[in-house]
Amino acid sequence: MEAVTLDTNIFPIADIADLVSKAGYSAEVVSVTNRELEGTDLSAEANELPEIPETFHFGEGSFGRMMFGGIQDADDFEKILHIITSGSHPKDRDNLTPKQLNHRRDALILQSHIRAGRRIFVSNDERGFVKHGRREQLENLFGIKIFNKSEFIEHCKAIISASAL
Repeated sequence: MEAVTLDTNIFPIADIADLVSKAGYSAEVVSVTNRELEGTDLSAEANELPEIPETFHFGEGSFGRMMFGGIQDADDFEKILHIITSGSHPKDRDNLTPKQLNHRRDALILQSHIRAGRRIFVSNDERGFVKHGRREQLENLFGIKIFNKSEFIEHCKAIISASAL
Protein backbone atom coordinates (compact mmCIF):
# COMPACT_ATOMS: atom_id res chain seq x y z
CA MET A 1 0.00 0.00 0.00
CA GLU A 2 1.47 3.33 -1.05
CA ALA A 3 1.60 6.03 1.60
CA VAL A 4 0.62 9.58 0.73
CA THR A 5 1.61 12.61 2.77
CA LEU A 6 -1.14 14.95 3.88
CA ASP A 7 -0.27 18.58 4.53
CA THR A 8 -1.62 20.33 7.61
CA ASN A 9 -4.26 22.21 5.63
CA ILE A 10 -5.95 18.98 4.48
CA PHE A 11 -7.45 18.35 7.91
CA PRO A 12 -10.07 17.33 8.85
CA ILE A 13 -9.85 14.13 6.82
CA ALA A 14 -12.86 12.14 8.01
CA ASP A 15 -14.51 12.91 4.67
CA ILE A 16 -11.73 11.25 2.67
CA ALA A 17 -10.30 8.55 4.97
CA ASP A 18 -12.43 5.72 3.56
CA LEU A 19 -11.88 6.87 -0.03
CA VAL A 20 -8.10 6.98 0.44
CA SER A 21 -8.09 3.43 1.80
CA LYS A 22 -10.36 2.10 -0.96
CA ALA A 23 -7.98 3.57 -3.55
CA GLY A 24 -5.14 1.54 -2.02
CA TYR A 25 -3.37 4.33 -0.17
CA SER A 26 -2.48 4.94 3.42
CA ALA A 27 -2.19 8.45 4.81
CA GLU A 28 0.75 9.89 6.74
CA VAL A 29 1.75 13.25 8.12
CA VAL A 30 5.09 14.89 8.80
CA SER A 31 5.81 15.70 12.44
CA VAL A 32 5.53 19.39 11.53
CA THR A 33 1.80 18.85 10.96
CA ASN A 34 1.32 17.34 14.39
CA ARG A 35 3.19 20.28 15.92
CA GLU A 36 1.08 22.79 13.98
CA LEU A 37 -2.17 21.12 15.06
CA GLU A 38 -1.29 20.74 18.77
CA GLY A 39 -4.03 22.20 20.93
CA THR A 40 -6.65 22.20 18.15
CA ASP A 41 -9.68 20.01 17.56
CA LEU A 42 -7.81 18.40 14.65
CA SER A 43 -4.87 17.21 16.72
CA ALA A 44 -6.34 13.81 17.66
CA GLU A 45 -7.16 12.99 14.04
CA ALA A 46 -3.64 13.82 12.84
CA ASN A 47 -2.01 11.97 15.74
CA GLU A 48 -3.74 8.76 14.64
CA LEU A 49 -1.77 8.70 11.40
CA PRO A 50 1.79 7.42 11.01
CA GLU A 51 4.27 10.25 11.37
CA ILE A 52 7.25 10.98 9.14
CA PRO A 53 9.91 12.63 11.30
CA GLU A 54 10.91 16.03 10.02
CA THR A 55 14.51 16.67 9.13
CA PHE A 56 16.35 18.43 11.96
CA HIS A 57 16.37 22.17 11.53
CA PHE A 58 17.49 24.65 14.19
CA GLY A 59 14.54 26.48 15.69
CA GLU A 60 12.01 23.87 14.62
CA GLY A 61 10.75 20.57 15.97
CA SER A 62 11.39 18.64 19.13
CA PHE A 63 13.82 15.86 19.89
CA GLY A 64 12.40 12.41 19.32
CA ARG A 65 10.30 13.67 16.41
CA MET A 66 13.15 14.68 14.09
CA MET A 67 15.99 12.99 12.32
CA PHE A 68 19.29 14.27 11.05
CA GLY A 69 19.54 14.69 7.33
CA GLY A 70 22.41 14.77 4.92
CA ILE A 71 23.74 17.23 2.41
CA GLN A 72 21.12 16.17 -0.16
CA ASP A 73 18.35 16.89 2.34
CA ALA A 74 19.74 20.37 2.99
CA ASP A 75 20.04 21.01 -0.74
CA ASP A 76 16.47 19.80 -1.33
CA PHE A 77 15.18 22.02 1.48
CA GLU A 78 16.87 25.09 -0.03
CA LYS A 79 15.54 24.29 -3.51
CA ILE A 80 12.01 23.88 -2.18
CA LEU A 81 12.22 27.07 -0.14
CA HIS A 82 13.49 28.95 -3.18
CA ILE A 83 10.62 27.66 -5.36
CA ILE A 84 7.78 28.22 -2.90
CA THR A 85 8.94 31.76 -2.08
CA SER A 86 9.99 32.69 -5.62
CA GLY A 87 13.48 33.26 -4.24
CA SER A 88 12.35 35.85 -1.69
CA HIS A 89 13.26 33.96 1.50
CA PRO A 90 16.08 35.82 3.28
CA LYS A 91 19.54 34.31 3.57
CA ASP A 92 19.81 35.71 7.11
CA ARG A 93 17.28 33.65 9.03
CA ASP A 94 17.81 35.01 12.54
CA ASN A 95 14.66 37.17 12.63
CA LEU A 96 12.05 35.62 10.36
CA THR A 97 8.53 37.00 10.17
CA PRO A 98 5.57 34.69 10.91
CA LYS A 99 4.99 34.35 7.15
CA GLN A 100 8.65 33.40 6.58
CA LEU A 101 8.47 30.88 9.44
CA ASN A 102 5.41 29.37 7.76
CA HIS A 103 7.34 29.08 4.48
CA ARG A 104 10.12 27.28 6.37
CA ARG A 105 7.62 24.80 7.85
CA ASP A 106 6.06 24.27 4.39
CA ALA A 107 9.50 23.50 2.97
CA LEU A 108 10.24 21.16 5.90
CA ILE A 109 7.03 19.22 5.29
CA LEU A 110 7.70 18.75 1.58
CA GLN A 111 11.40 18.02 2.07
CA SER A 112 10.63 15.38 4.74
CA HIS A 113 8.02 13.85 2.41
CA ILE A 114 10.69 13.59 -0.32
CA ARG A 115 13.34 12.26 2.08
CA ALA A 116 10.91 9.53 3.18
CA GLY A 117 10.55 8.41 -0.44
CA ARG A 118 6.90 9.32 -0.73
CA ARG A 119 5.52 10.10 -4.16
CA ILE A 120 2.13 11.76 -3.58
CA PHE A 121 1.80 14.98 -1.59
CA VAL A 122 -1.66 16.43 -0.87
CA SER A 123 -1.90 20.11 0.04
CA ASN A 124 -4.42 22.90 -0.34
CA ASP A 125 -1.59 25.45 -0.26
CA GLU A 126 -1.93 26.38 -3.90
CA ARG A 127 -0.05 29.64 -3.42
CA GLY A 128 3.01 27.79 -2.14
CA PHE A 129 2.95 24.52 -4.06
CA VAL A 130 0.88 25.03 -7.22
CA LYS A 131 0.55 28.56 -8.62
CA HIS A 132 3.02 30.28 -10.94
CA GLY A 133 4.41 26.97 -12.23
CA ARG A 134 5.53 25.83 -8.78
CA ARG A 135 3.73 22.49 -9.01
CA GLU A 136 5.48 21.63 -12.28
CA GLN A 137 8.88 22.74 -10.96
CA LEU A 138 8.54 20.68 -7.77
CA GLU A 139 7.11 17.63 -9.54
CA ASN A 140 9.82 17.64 -12.21
CA LEU A 141 12.67 18.33 -9.83
CA PHE A 142 11.73 15.71 -7.23
CA GLY A 143 9.70 13.12 -9.17
CA ILE A 144 6.62 13.62 -7.02
CA LYS A 145 2.95 14.33 -7.66
CA ILE A 146 1.17 17.22 -5.90
CA PHE A 147 -2.61 17.25 -5.57
CA ASN A 148 -4.99 19.58 -3.76
CA LYS A 149 -7.68 17.82 -1.74
CA SER A 150 -10.36 17.91 -4.44
CA GLU A 151 -7.91 16.70 -7.12
CA PHE A 152 -6.82 13.87 -4.85
CA ILE A 153 -10.44 12.88 -4.21
CA GLU A 154 -11.02 12.69 -7.99
CA HIS A 155 -7.76 10.72 -8.38
CA CYS A 156 -8.91 8.21 -5.74
CA LYS A 157 -12.37 7.91 -7.30
CA ALA A 158 -10.79 7.18 -10.70
CA ILE A 159 -8.65 4.40 -9.19
CA ILE A 160 -11.66 2.88 -7.43
CA SER A 161 -13.76 3.12 -10.60
CA ALA A 162 -11.04 1.53 -12.73
CA SER A 163 -10.54 -1.32 -10.26
CA ALA A 164 -14.29 -2.06 -10.32
CA LEU A 165 -14.16 -2.86 -14.05
